[in-house]
Amino acid sequence: MTILIVGDSFAADWSIKCTQYVGWPNLLAEQFDVTNLAQSGVSEYKIYKQLASVTVNQFDLIIVVHTSPYRIVTKRHPVHSEDCLHKDADLLFSDIEYHNNKFAWVKNRALRSAYEFFIWHFDKDYYDLTYKLIVGKIEQLITNTRTIVIVTPLVTLDAVNTTYISITNDMVCPGLINHMSKNNNQKLFEKITEIVNAIK
Repeated sequence: MTILIVGDSFAADWSIKCTQYVGWPNLLAEQFDVTNLAQSGVSEYKIYKQLASVTVNQFDLIIVVHTSPYRIVTKRHPVHSEDCLHKDADLLFSDIEYHNNKFAWVKNRALRSAYEFFIWHFDKDYYDLTYKLIVGKIEQLITNTRTIVIVTPLVTLDAVNTTYISITNDMVCPGLINHMSKNNNQKLFEKITEIVNAIK
């Protein structure tokens, strides 16, 4: 079975940076033919671009992990651009605020301007609407393909005609890889494998 994974850090291949244990996407890749395009810290727009970069009907199953509606697209992140895991990351206020406070003494104009944007210009209603439109485009791309959507604590979505798995708050942290412990990565892998085996 061929599987495509798209999404953010909940689905990314953390083995490029962290090897303490194996995340659920890598466990899946040990059993199936997996193409993982997920990237840490990316916006919903970049998840759409991940899907649009391939011919989706060449895969037997697509796993989509949506991200926060409030990640703002950027060409170059003011902090994470040199980090191999987060090299294509977009802007999220909690992350920008944390680094702005932590490194207030560093003259990082890009970080400061990102922080100021969130304080003075961020419009939640606009990003809620934009997010729904992009999710709709993603759903159009995967309409005729078997799909599992994994919902994380970053986002809630209206139910659509697909299989849902939830990563709940109690599954997240303590845990480094894919934001979960080794045990919870294993549990998510087992849930996905059960679904995959049922549709073979």
